[in-house]
Amino acid sequence: MLTASIVFIALGGLLVLAGYFWLLSIEGRQKYKGKTTGVVAEIVAGEPDSFGRQAGIHDYFYPVITFYADGILHREQYAKGSNPCLYMVNEEVQIRYNERKPEEFELYKNDKRTELARTIYYAGFLCCCIGGIFFMIFATRG
Repeated sequence: MLTASIVFIALGGLLVLAGYFWLLSIEGRQKYKGKTTGVVAEIVAGEPDSFGRQAGIHDYFYPVITFYADGILHREQYAKGSNPCLYMVNEEVQIRYNERKPEEFELYKNDKRTELARTIYYAGFLCCCIGGIFFMIFATRG
């Protein structure tokens, strides 16, 4: 069983490293580096984009987001609208913004790759803990 503990610890270490570097690569490919939480302050009706006009939609609804970036409160209209509206007033949203120009931002949600990378990362810690428990139990038996 001592060998099993070493295998679990080694496997856990590899999973932690794989998950960590995968998360780093996902973060590195993001367009905007700043991250914060914002609130939908209001919904504004406006002209649809070309796709909406082709679909015969007359109005798009654009969320106006308030968020803090570098300690300054920003209130900006999001560039992407929809019909029906995808957001509600007072809804919290995750934002990535340009650190030099916070008025350039995008709303985001974690995708499946990010969730999978986190799962691998935490599974590695779990394997290390299991290996450590096995080691403590069987290495002290003499």
